[in-house]
Order: sequence, then C-alpha cells, then structure tokens
Amino acid sequence: MVIREKGLLKAMKDAYKTDGYTVAVDEADLILKTVPWTVVLHMEDAPSKVLALITEHIRKLPSPGTAYQVKKKETQTEIFRMVKEGILDFHTSEKPRRIIRRTELTLGGFPLWQAATEKTVVKVYPDYEDILSIDNTVIRLVGDNILFADDMTSRAYILCTPAKDAKQLEQLNHLSKIQWVAE
Repeated sequence: MVIREKGLLKAMKDAYKTDGYTVAVDEADLILKTVPWTVVLHMEDAPSKVLALITEHIRKLPSPGTAYQVKKKETQTEIFRMVKEGILDFHTSEKPRRIIRRTELTLGGFPLWQAATEKTVVKVYPDYEDILSIDNTVIRLVGDNILFADDMTSRAYILCTPAKDAKQLEQLNHLSKIQWVAE
C-alpha cells in the first residue's frame, strides 16, 4: 500500500476541522479527496481506522455510488459523478510522469523533492507528504505539481506547495540547477 495510515488519519482529521474532505464509494474503491490531496483505496484493503474515522464523521459508510462532503458540524451529499470524474482526470492525464525522490533539503520548513531524470525541484507540505509510504514506493511527478503513487491496492495524488513569493520561486529555480538525487 502506498498510503501511510497514520499520515492519512491526521490529514483527514485536519481537513475535517477546516475545509472538509469528500468521501465517496464506487463499486470497489473508497475515494477520499481534498484540494491538496486525493487518496483512492480498494474497499477491501482500506485500513479499519480510516473506515472508523469516516463512520465517526458521518455516522455511516457511504454506499456505492454516493459521495459526501464532510466537515465539522456539516455534512452534505455531493454528486458522485463529479467526484469520480475528478479522479479520472488525474489518472488519465496526458501530462508527463517522471520518477521523483525526496531530497535532504528543505525550504521554509517544506521538504524538497526532485525529479530523478531532470532537475525540477518542488516542495511538499510535510503533513501531506506523510500520507505517502515513501519507503520502497515509486513516486512520480505528474506535470509540474502533483506527486503520484500507486500499487495494486491504492493510489495517492498530492498537490505540491507553490512558492509563496518571488524570492522563494527564485530559490527553487536556483536549486533546480543542481542534481540533488541519483538518477
């Protein structure tokens, strides 16, 4: 599984307290989605603590073909088709996918990742990075700003954090001139 259960639970709890998250179920998959991250798990392989947290938040597990926007003190039904199409957009994207690895570098407290075959450097919010099980997992950079990992039981999409200002963008561009990870 490319998902770290502890990291996913923390991200779900944080999202529940702020902007909320979407939970949806199709025939075989559990889909968890926010703006900066999306996780797709086979229902049969979904960690019991994740299922328990969803049940705690909405008092039940969604039935196949349903979706809910979950937020503290507010749960709303969402249009399942729109949630599913958003996942397919990620998964079938024509954008290039390059292997990316975590470097030992940080910028403003954010871990930096670099594409292995080129020098593009991106930063990732640490709590979202914790969703990924990065040991022995091939992680790809989709386009310029999405980390993607998958295996037979799960998929994860993590939006990279943009530079906060022109100075930080300049620093990222400078760091991209050096190969920090092995090819």
